[in-house]
Amino acid sequence: MVDVERFNLSRAVALPVASDVAYAMVADITRMGEWSPVCKVCTWDDAASTGLGAWFTGKNVVRDFEWETHCEVVAATPGEEFAWIVGGADEGVVRWGYRFRAVGDGCEVEESWRISRLRGPLGEMSDDDADALVARTTKSIERTLANLEAASNEAPELAESN
Repeated sequence: MVDVERFNLSRAVALPVASDVAYAMVADITRMGEWSPVCKVCTWDDAASTGLGAWFTGKNVVRDFEWETHCEVVAATPGEEFAWIVGGADEGVVRWGYRFRAVGDGCEVEESWRISRLRGPLGEMSDDDADALVARTTKSIERTLANLEAASNEAPELAESN
């Protein structure tokens, strides 16, 4: 059986904007398609509820495979942390999160991905399948952070709110 600990990744990037600005970019889940190479569209289930406990639906695409996720926001502290669990806090197994830390004139953003338990197709993975999933997810996180960095560098109005 594959060890669940191998499904715990994080990467970080420095941005030239304040932590609260970077948080606002990420916490606007409707913009996730701008950053992520996998998640193409996210919509709030209730546009009036976008903080802790709110739910959203994401549409993901990898090559010819498309799927939707239903996610619950489990952390929403402006300028500090934004995170969700696919399937919700009670039933979900995959947690995506962002932490923000002031550094100099900008901030560091750390994106993390963690699978808490293996069930369903995840529980039936071979070591090779697990390695491939970790490699794809690592590349996706790195690309998401690079896109977030590019967007923060290209938007002077973001830096001005620093």
